[in-house]
Amino acid sequence: MGVTEHALPWDSGAPQVTDELTRWIWAESGTERSTRDRVDGQTITYPGRNNALASLAGSMRRRGMTQPEIEAALLATNASRVDPPLDDDDVRRIAKSVSRYEVADEVLKMVERGQSDPVYGGDTSTNDTLTPVSIRAIAEMENPGYVELLGPLVMRGLRTLVGAATGEGKTTLVMWMMRAIIEGTGFVDWAGIGPDEDGKKPTVLIIDAEQTIPDIQRLAKEIGMEDSEQIQYLAVPDGLNLGESTNDALQVERIIEQMRPDVLVVDPLYKVAAIDSNNEQEAVSLMKLFDRWRTEYNFAFVMPVHTRKSDKKNPGNAPTLDDIFGSGAFSRGAEVILGLRQSDPGFSRMFVWKHRPGTLQKGTHIDMSFDRNTGFARVYHEGMQTNAQLVEDLLARNPQGMTVRTIGDKLGKSDVNIRKTLSALGENVDAFNMPNSKRKVYRLSEDEENVLTSWEDQVE
Repeated sequence: MGVTEHALPWDSGAPQVTDELTRWIWAESGTERSTRDRVDGQTITYPGRNNALASLAGSMRRRGMTQPEIEAALLATNASRVDPPLDDDDVRRIAKSVSRYEVADEVLKMVERGQSDPVYGGDTSTNDTLTPVSIRAIAEMENPGYVELLGPLVMRGLRTLVGAATGEGKTTLVMWMMRAIIEGTGFVDWAGIGPDEDGKKPTVLIIDAEQTIPDIQRLAKEIGMEDSEQIQYLAVPDGLNLGESTNDALQVERIIEQMRPDVLVVDPLYKVAAIDSNNEQEAVSLMKLFDRWRTEYNFAFVMPVHTRKSDKKNPGNAPTLDDIFGSGAFSRGAEVILGLRQSDPGFSRMFVWKHRPGTLQKGTHIDMSFDRNTGFARVYHEGMQTNAQLVEDLLARNPQGMTVRTIGDKLGKSDVNIRKTLSALGENVDAFNMPNSKRKVYRLSEDEENVLTSWEDQVE
């Protein structure tokens, strides 16, 4: 079969290579001996297929052949001599791995002999790859620290999860975060990194598998970014099938490699891979793919994720990390995990469920107001440290009265907690039965002279 029977690289786009796959190439049982023992016309069988093709590529590269030429030759060899043949995409990756080296690079000789990893140049003729390092040596290593794109919320190279139930506003929250990063504007207590010294603004790639075009247009207008070129959308309402070596993954990686975004947003995660979200092994494999990408291309990875439905028996409980839907693999490797719950219209609470860098304290929360024209802002409450004061303030804003369950749901407190608080308030609160019901409704006593002012009056 001739080379011309194959799709040429310059017709199909640049082949994509992953370091993880290249490590696998050299771990599949490719050795110097198996490479030397090849003879003309001999069928290349498993194991050793990857090593044999990489050796061929090394020889061609040393002789000045370019990546498209090497790729075309390997595709022809794979089709005619490899049994069973590798996927064409894997062959293209081998060609790209080897083509990274300059023609005169000495490591190509080792690649040709099957002795060296074509990406890292490491000796593969020995199994001694584990070397301990003293803690002193580690302490003396150069530490670049965390590069903040949006304070402690979004950092380059790290994974940030934002968990919330459907309709709680996680997509809106993330979009305002992206605006702050690009424009250098404020978001709650922090400012985004904004343009660099040359005026170049950060870029964001959003893989959106849920929203319609009208939804995206509305969000763009809402955050004032409808004229922005810095946010690139990959809108795939039918979802994707991301996984190492899948065609969708190859295309996405090609986009990432060309665009080099500062932030990658995937929303929602469960629709970008044909996996069972509760299947641990499948979830781990998917996260390995994203983690490899963020390590190799050094972007911040932001994932809005769904949380489970609230506990009907105790809806007032504050959401926790355990409420994130699906396998624990989604949150296990994340450095920053935030939760979001909407309280009254225009008000939300952001929970800090995990923060590996340590800037934010785990278990704390941030109260926020929201306006569609200005975004999110932090709400400070003076003199409202106690549960009693929180309940009084809520009842002051709802003079018609509220049930224990409604109060708990608004404040993120359990029914037991609210009952104890109401009891402690004593004469400051009146209780009465709802018409045709045994359920009690609570409201501030009409004789109470020191009723707290409304929530809005306490916002600085």
